[in-house]
Amino acid sequence: MARPAAAPEQQQEWGEEEQHRHDLRRDVGTQQAERVDGLHEVSQELEEKEEEYRIDGCAL
Repeated sequence: MARPAAAPEQQQEWGEEEQHRHDLRRDVGTQQAERVDGLHEVSQELEEKEEEYRIDGCAL
């Protein structure tokens, strides 16, 4: 939906709002990527522990 024509100061404010939204989306994307990386690390650690238990003859 197009915005109506606005005074230059209003256009600048809208530009700042858009930039803020873009920054938030970028930050959220970064946080999600960090969570995925963290989950991957935990998953690898669990697989290693599971392998250790199998080697020791214990069943999980």
